[in-house]
Amino acid sequence: MTAELATFFAAISIVVSVGVAMGFSLVLLVLPHSPALRAWVASLWLLALSVCFQLIAAPPIGWPLKLLVMLSSLFGAALLIKGVALHAGRRLAIWKPMLVMGPFFLALLIDAQLLHVSGMQRDLSNLSALVMYTWITWMLLRDTPQSLRLSYRLAGGVFTLHMLFCLYGLGFSGEVSGGSADELSSAVLLRICGGIVLLMAQCFALMLLLVVQLFCELRDRATHDGMTGLLNRAALMAEGRKRLADAVAK
Repeated sequence: MTAELATFFAAISIVVSVGVAMGFSLVLLVLPHSPALRAWVASLWLLALSVCFQLIAAPPIGWPLKLLVMLSSLFGAALLIKGVALHAGRRLAIWKPMLVMGPFFLALLIDAQLLHVSGMQRDLSNLSALVMYTWITWMLLRDTPQSLRLSYRLAGGVFTLHMLFCLYGLGFSGEVSGGSADELSSAVLLRICGGIVLLMAQCFALMLLLVVQLFCELRDRATHDGMTGLLNRAALMAEGRKRLADAVAK
């Protein structure tokens, strides 16, 4: 891949990651009391920060900056998992995903500073992302509420695509090792484009989870009394008309 093309896609990656973080921050201004959204906003800003540090800093990156990148990525991934757990109504301490994913990022730092094994950075990054997306998918597809099941399944499908993309990344070096420079550039271009598309799909999936949950909460407040939890007058009349129509039809 030429230097100009690499610079172009580095700029695209920075713009997309920062733009997504800014977009969710604006949503947080409207929904400031959503703990899941707060976790996602912090996660997106940390991940955007790590992308900016990696792509803007002139190589070779020193170990303090590399450590900052690793910590930003680790905290960002843990907060993304924490946000999904909060949205799904599950209690999850943030140290648990950090404990599971921490060894991958520690190995990334050790390889970057000492070992320099060919392909190790890519494979460790894909493995850590695979663990994160598998965890998120499991939470979304396990015991979901009936009213939210469709949105949870759609979001789970998006994160499943992320898992498949990570598995593809693990075999990426073998696919391009024997190819020409043009084939390598095409393969890298395809992978970068796929990553950007999946990032946008992930953000839409998270937004879908928020919108559907808000819709269900508003519908519940519109049909139930806030003090007793029983159906209000409008909902009772609507339910009575429906039962009457069903009885007449029979």
